[in-house]
Amino acid sequence: MIAPQSARPDFGMLQRRMPWPSPPLLALAPVTLIAFDLLQIGTRKLTGNPFRQRRMLLGSLDLATAGAIVSPLFTGEEAPDVLAVSADRSYEGVVLKRPASPTAPADGPPTGSK
Repeated sequence: MIAPQSARPDFGMLQRRMPWPSPPLLALAPVTLIAFDLLQIGTRKLTGNPFRQRRMLLGSLDLATAGAIVSPLFTGEEAPDVLAVSADRSYEGVVLKRPASPTAPADGPPTGSK
């Protein structure tokens, strides 16, 4: 996510950084990774673990020192309310996951929705 002064994501600026940004552009538009799931730690694959457990492991990592943050997690909220928060923060959207779901391969059946 690129959020210059407004603290709102700027996807246009992010696209300008890709695929090979210049050093001045890197300095002008630093990026923060927003992580919402953890699929592997070292050589240990976590894709068969429930989402709830993967999120717990993700939350235990110190991502701030790596220029990343963990996305907010809404549980027990109504979808329209979560979508309203996303729109208010100018996020691209939300990711929906069942708490007990494993992660399917990209060509497998979906267990979540964007």
